[in-house]
Amino acid sequence: MKIFHSILCLCLSSLVSWGQTPDSFQVNMYKQFLNQKASSQLTEQLYNNRLFTKALLRESAQNTRKRIYASQDTTLIRQYEAWIAKRAWYGRLLDWTDSTRKRKGVDLAKLAQEVNNLEKNLQKGLLRKSTKFTRKLEEYVPHTWQEIQQKLKVGEVAIEIIRARQYDKKQSNLIYYTALVVTPKSTQPIAVFLKNGNALENQGLKEYLQSYGQDRVSFARFWQPIHAQLMKAYPAVKKVYLSSDGVYHRVNLETLRDLANNEFVFDKYDIQRVSNTKNILRRGKKADPSPKKQAVLVGLPSKELKEVQQLLQDQQWKVKTHTQAETIKDSLKQLKSPPVIHMATHGYYISQDSLKKLKNGQTSEQKYLQNPLFRAGLWWPKKTSKSIQNKEVLSAFEAQNLPLHQTDLVVLSADETALGLIQNGEGVYGLPRALHSAGAKYVLASFWKINREATQQLMQYFYRFHNEGKPYHQALRLAKQQLRKAYPHPKDWGAFVLLE
Repeated sequence: MKIFHSILCLCLSSLVSWGQTPDSFQVNMYKQFLNQKASSQLTEQLYNNRLFTKALLRESAQNTRKRIYASQDTTLIRQYEAWIAKRAWYGRLLDWTDSTRKRKGVDLAKLAQEVNNLEKNLQKGLLRKSTKFTRKLEEYVPHTWQEIQQKLKVGEVAIEIIRARQYDKKQSNLIYYTALVVTPKSTQPIAVFLKNGNALENQGLKEYLQSYGQDRVSFARFWQPIHAQLMKAYPAVKKVYLSSDGVYHRVNLETLRDLANNEFVFDKYDIQRVSNTKNILRRGKKADPSPKKQAVLVGLPSKELKEVQQLLQDQQWKVKTHTQAETIKDSLKQLKSPPVIHMATHGYYISQDSLKKLKNGQTSEQKYLQNPLFRAGLWWPKKTSKSIQNKEVLSAFEAQNLPLHQTDLVVLSADETALGLIQNGEGVYGLPRALHSAGAKYVLASFWKINREATQQLMQYFYRFHNEGKPYHQALRLAKQQLRKAYPHPKDWGAFVLLE
């Protein structure tokens, strides 16, 4: 988005002094490593660069929305809300066929220009506040790996996964993965090079999703090299802060089984996913006030919603429910940024292969090609019929416009809600990203089609542990431990991950 690119330009000039793209920089480092020429300076530069750039646009969008509302500048707030409303309307019109738009006199190009003009006006408003708005914005302050190390406690490590593509004309399809590891005892980030990037993204991912990590090679492919280096450099490790990239956004490392020891990665490591390992730096800072005990439950009437409602109300939560199919979508748009939102419904993601199969006339391909956020979302049936005409759909594009700037947690209890189009260094363009951009701090989402009965129990455990004072990550981990007693297969207990 232009707004955040413009703010970024105010802060970026001193960053890439070595004049290479992150991809080319990592590939060159990989080549030097193969020639035994890798230096501590190279690994330090690469780690520091990732601290600055990784997930920057998403974090900027999330924080800018919060700061606009916190500014109490009514003019700026009105400009922002007008732009959001116009963008949402544009998204709705993309659903219409060309003939429908023509019949109703809708000029899509003109509307797109209006959206752009509103964005430019908002951009000018932000830039007028540049000294206040950008000088001390935490996401634009460069950090170093040493700062991360200083925040690590005994038994903790930080890992940045980095994907790079070889841009050499003769070998344009080569993909490399590097894990940069920082431990409390590191003298420099430790580089673990995975030479089989192409295999990881093709056969490796296919076999992982077929077996949920129970095959004989997934552990060796995705985790063994990192595990071996951890055992060598810091065998006391128990907790891992993991910032993913590429195919690692599709793999829940907890579910990988080490057949040699017959144990899951979950049993040996407490893995906490972060968008960027610089998130660790927030520890020790003045904490935000604890969210109020207020929740909104969304979805058709179900055992899960009924049980979550009862559990929360027993703990003195104020709970509102929206279970009328025809009004759910409008109810979501009228929310006032509740602390917790729990959505129990159906999820969808249109993969690249599926996109090619879309038929003109049934739905418009244009919007899916224009913005990947249209390819992921939630749906629920209006009536008993399951035909497309009787479904209500909330796309990720629409979800990014929801008023969630004070929302702490959104639970997406549905199939494949963590999926989306993966962009190097920026994460996954799907529902979680949209909700983060809308302001939500945490999103609980799923990697694959869920077992509904197991999920009902998982959510019960999760809220129970959270009500006992456990943070979301710890509450989810304890909930999975409990669920494994009744559902030992990782397909059932390993579907959900907490994203921040």
